[in-house]
Amino acid sequence: MPHDERKPAFTARAMEYLLSHDAEAEAMGRRGRKAACELYNWNSEERVLLKFYSELLETDASGRKESEQMSRAVANPQSQYQGQVLGAAPYS
Repeated sequence: MPHDERKPAFTARAMEYLLSHDAEAEAMGRRGRKAACELYNWNSEERVLLKFYSELLETDASGRKESEQMSRAVANPQSQYQGQVLGAAPYS
């Protein structure tokens, strides 16, 4: 049965797990900080933002300014970061 993070019971179980597994909670915190420092900073986000602006201004053959790739990026902005932090397991 898939997990649904929108359900309070799922959130409660996840919180209970972290409260009872100190080492895992600490490791998750370290991975989160590493991701924040390495991925979510101006040095790395500048090129993403400039590429986004460049693609936004491009016009395709039908005269529309929004490309299919941009539509996907807007729909799921974090998808570009999946699996980029070494040692960080994807959310499950």
